[in-house]
Amino acid sequence: MSVNTSRHSLEKEILTRLYPGPRGVTDLVEEVAYLRKVSIQGVYKALRVLKREEVISVHAHTASLSVVWIGNEREKLLFAEEAYRSSSYLEDVRNGKKKRVQFTFRTLNEIDLFWTHAYLLLSEHIGNDSYSYSIQPHDWYMYVRYDTDSFWIKKHIESKRISRIVLTHAGALDRCVTQKRKEVLGSLFEYTLNENPLKQNSVTYYNLIGPYIFTARFDPHVASLLN
Repeated sequence: MSVNTSRHSLEKEILTRLYPGPRGVTDLVEEVAYLRKVSIQGVYKALRVLKREEVISVHAHTASLSVVWIGNEREKLLFAEEAYRSSSYLEDVRNGKKKRVQFTFRTLNEIDLFWTHAYLLLSEHIGNDSYSYSIQPHDWYMYVRYDTDSFWIKKHIESKRISRIVLTHAGALDRCVTQKRKEVLGSLFEYTLNENPLKQNSVTYYNLIGPYIFTARFDPHVASLLN
C-alpha cells in the first residue's frame, strides 16, 4: 500500500468515526491507530491534514466535522441526485425530442452546480470550434463558486474552446474578474463591459453554445444581493 493511499485510508477512518458526533482527540487517535494497525503519529498526521483542509475542527481537545464541509458534501450529493434525475430531460433536448426544459432551484449553489453540469454536458456534443457566449449582468462565479468556475475554465482550456462574455451591469469587481480570466485563458477569452445588446435586466443571465440557449432568472432578492 502506498503512503498516499494509506493516508487517505486513515482520513476516511477518522471521518467515519466522527459521523456520529464530536470525539475526544486522544480517544479518537488511539481507536483509529488500533483499528488500522498504524502508529499514533500517523493518525495525528492525518488529523492535521484534515484540519488544515478545514474538513474537521479541533477545539478543547475535541475533534468535530466542519459544518461548512458537511454542507459542501451535502450539496455535492444533492447535485448528483439532481443531475441523474435530469439526465433524461437533457438527452431529450440533445436529441431534439424537446425544444425546452425548465428547472427550479432553491439556492444559488444548486443552480450554479446544475447550470455548469448541464452546460458542459451538452457542449461535449458540439464541435470545439463553436464559441461559447455569456451575456450576463455580473461575473461572480470566480469568487462565489470557485470549484465550478475552475472546472469550467479547465474544460475550455482542454477543448481550446473560445469563449466570449458581455457583462451588462459591470462594476469594478467584474472588471477585476474579467482581467483575471484573460490572464488565465489568454486568446481563448474576450469580454465586453457595460453593453446590453438584449436589453436584459439584472435578474436574467444567458449562455449560448451551438443550438442551445440557457436562460437563468434569479429571484429579485438574490439578484439584488449579487448586485
